[in-house]
Amino acid sequence: MPDMTAHVKRVQAMGLSYMLWYSVPFIGYRSEAWQRLQSKLLYRMDSMGAGVLDPRYPEVREYLTGIYEKAAAEWGVDGLKLDFVDNFRLPPGDNPEPGGLSSSASLPDDDGRDTPSVQEGGHRLLSGVMERLQKHKPGMMIEFRQPYTGL
Repeated sequence: MPDMTAHVKRVQAMGLSYMLWYSVPFIGYRSEAWQRLQSKLLYRMDSMGAGVLDPRYPEVREYLTGIYEKAAAEWGVDGLKLDFVDNFRLPPGDNPEPGGLSSSASLPDDDGRDTPSVQEGGHRLLSGVMERLQKHKPGMMIEFRQPYTGL
């Protein structure tokens, strides 16, 4: 879209709120950021043409947070749905703990990850997103999709 900010303002001028949906953990093989981040994946999903980013890397968290921050600060969106966060897990067969929430092997010191736990990396990502977005737009609606059922 040539002018996303103007588009968002036109929608808001009609009395509507503007939300964007993002599939948080996925990075497409054709993405501009693929070359830079392809070594920072939890696993690949070739059927989707994408990898699942590893939130244990500060660089990954900053990349993702920057995308959402741009939507809030530059485009002025009213809310975000941040979907598929349950895909932040190690692949089957690499799960040393129930749920596959930590590394199966000790991490090298120079690896760049700042926590061995995928769960902790995900927490750092989502709490950092909340903190930075609330600075731009206090009260901004942010929905994190988790697997759930209603009874």
